[in-house]
This record gives sequence, C-alpha cells and structure tokens, in this order.
Amino acid sequence: ASDVPFNVVARLLRAVTQIRGLDDQTARARLRDRFSDADPEDMLLLDDLLSVADPAVKLPKIDPDARRRRLTALINTAQLARTRPAMFVVDDVHWIDEVSDSMLADFLAVIAQTPAMMLLTYRPEYHGALKNVAGAQTIALAALSDVETSTLVGELLGADPSVGDIGAMIAARAAGNPFFAQEIIRDLAERGVLVGQRGSYACHTDVGEVRV
Repeated sequence: ASDVPFNVVARLLRAVTQIRGLDDQTARARLRDRFSDADPEDMLLLDDLLSVADPAVKLPKIDPDARRRRLTALINTAQLARTRPAMFVVDDVHWIDEVSDSMLADFLAVIAQTPAMMLLTYRPEYHGALKNVAGAQTIALAALSDVETSTLVGELLGADPSVGDIGAMIAARAAGNPFFAQEIIRDLAERGVLVGQRGSYACHTDVGEVRV
C-alpha cells in the first residue's frame, strides 16, 4: 500500500488509540478522550484519517499539505503530553507511503523529549526520510556466516541423518539470509520433500531431484 497516503500512520494510530473493533461512534468518543485538548476541526480530520468519521458532519476544506501539517501537530502535541513509556514499532519501512514517511520523521523529532522510542525495520534499498533522522541509532544486520546458516538450518531440520545432504543444499541456496532458509524449509515440507515437523524432519527424496 505504498501508494495509499497516510496508510502507515493510520494503522499505527489505530493500534495506539485501541479503536480497532469499535463502532464508529465509540471510536470517536475514545479519540476525543485521548486528544481532549485538540482543536475540534483537527479531530474531524483525525476521524477521517482513521475511517470513523460521522458522515453527517462536513470535513474542513483544506489542501493535503495543510491536512498533513495539522495532523502532525496534533499527534506530536499528544505525544509530548504522554507520561507513560511506549515502544512504537514500524516494520517493513521500505514499503511506506510518502506521507507517512514524512509525518513519522516529524514525529521522531519530538520523541526524544518523551518516555518513548520507535523501532523501524527496513531493507537496504530504503532511502526515505526516516533513514536520516538525527540522533537515531542504526543497527545494520549483515548476512549470516556459513557456520551460522548451517547452525540455523540444522536446528530447523533436526538431527536425522537423512536431512544432512538437503540441509547443505538449503544452506547454500539461502546465502546467509535466515528468512530464505526458513521459507525453503517450509516450502519443502509443504511439498512432502521433508516429512515431520520443525526440529525433527526426515527426507526420503534424492536431493538431486529436489528443486527450490
């Protein structure tokens, strides 16, 4: 949904405000309790952002940039008033929409003044605003070594002698990517090449006939 404006911000706010599963009226009431000092017009924008707007109430007529700025100010003000610790997690940032990328970068500009932190995960090809936030700590995960990959594959497959050769093939094809190793094993199990369950598989197929 990288082309859907506000997609990530909206999902994060629904989680933070805990309005998932509520009817629209109850959700609006909870939002007003959460943002008790907010401008009424800004709350209408927030209702619309979170898809709980009252259809009988007209939204303020403002341009998209002004909407983004007002929502950003609303969220940042609420965060600065927060007293309870919080951890915000945004996974797969390389697929983020541009508006959310900008808004979260502005959000991170104030988060250091609060009892909260944000954890972002993204692939190396991501070069958006969130990658250049001042004061952020970056932990770059390198590929697993051959030994580490073999250890992971061995733990996933188990110690049955029949999985030795196919384990070596999986480790080679995974090329240090733990997700690839897990997915290859899952695929082979679904195809019946591996029999059993995680940590105790057996293989009764000629490895030379196995395709990944």
